[in-house]
Amino acid sequence: MNVSGNWLLKMLEAYQLLSHVVTQERGLERLFREAIESAKQKSVEDTQTELQIILMRIIVSLSETLRKRGDALTSTVQAIKQFLDNSIFRKTLMKLPAI
Repeated sequence: MNVSGNWLLKMLEAYQLLSHVVTQERGLERLFREAIESAKQKSVEDTQTELQIILMRIIVSLSETLRKRGDALTSTVQAIKQFLDNSIFRKTLMKLPAI
């Protein structure tokens, strides 16, 4: 999985996650495994958007872990986070099959 480049660094910076974050949150393991399995089973072109969404879910989960610990985000960062979360949520909904 190629996650190099500025995009990931900007997301980690926006969510104040550039420093090391250590957590025992078991839900994150599932997200990492989902990303790895997706990368193994599909071509790069087929997984690009899916992996970006999974990475954003990981970033949001890490951010929530920090928030629960009391490491709250500044209001500016919170506004950026809300915008990005809503954007990812809309993309995810658009990809879901109609029932």
